[in-house]
Amino acid sequence: MGNRWNGSAEREKLSSQRKTWKMRSATIRNDQLTNYETLKAERDSGMAENKASLARQKDLELQIKALQADIALDKHRTDLPAQVLSLRRDIMEEKALRSEWGLRRTVINAELLALKQGPLAGIRINSRHPGADD
Repeated sequence: MGNRWNGSAEREKLSSQRKTWKMRSATIRNDQLTNYETLKAERDSGMAENKASLARQKDLELQIKALQADIALDKHRTDLPAQVLSLRRDIMEEKALRSEWGLRRTVINAELLALKQGPLAGIRINSRHPGADD
């Protein structure tokens, strides 16, 4: 009776099932790793954009200082205060962009942490090559 469930057909069926289970888990793991990598790339590009926004704001502030110096020299020009207001609006837009990025960064970091502590716990994430197809 011990050989009843251990015939070649049963072994082949179980082998096929194991292969299916393994492929399914590998696909899920690959999707999670891909999701992790895209989130990390989005975080890196967002941080670079945030730094660029800070640089643009500093440039705008320098332009405002130069215009205010011009206004102090020539009080009869009416176009300079309008330019200053326009530059201040641009600064407010840069601040709004960075504020939105701060909220998005919080969400991205939470998702990355959830992936690291959950399904990707114990997996060497850096072992994958970004362009390699598994």
